[in-house]
Amino acid sequence: MSDPHAGRLTVAWALAVLAFAVVPTHAALSSTVGKQETLATEVGHFVEFAVLAALASWWAIQRAESRASETVEGPGQGWAGLGARLVTAACVWVAAVAYGALLELIQMPLAYRSAQAGDLAVDAAGAFAGLLAFSCVRALRGRGLRARSR
Repeated sequence: MSDPHAGRLTVAWALAVLAFAVVPTHAALSSTVGKQETLATEVGHFVEFAVLAALASWWAIQRAESRASETVEGPGQGWAGLGARLVTAACVWVAAVAYGALLELIQMPLAYRSAQAGDLAVDAAGAFAGLLAFSCVRALRGRGLRARSR
């Protein structure tokens, strides 16, 4: 059964990222980090999309495992399961990058924000890092559970 919190957290985080994308942040960043504003902005983009991709991956895998447990075959194991997880990760990454592109488009008409291809590149890198971190944590947790059951 899937965890209902996975979807709620993913949507809540996506809305928080949207809020940060449309509010004026230049003055706040200038007064707190000064000349490091560009670095702070890039770190913010990276972290926002790393968390978004990790949450979305958790949600997608929860849903896939829930559906698979309802079938006769059960959840995918071995190479078939790996293929399904890779496809899921690719879909999550594409969705996160598309969301980043949408946010950059939303920023275009805002006088106090600017759309930048560099921001989208950092969003994509952050989403990839989030997927990688989520996959590593999931693999390590799986190994720990298997070792304890022996």
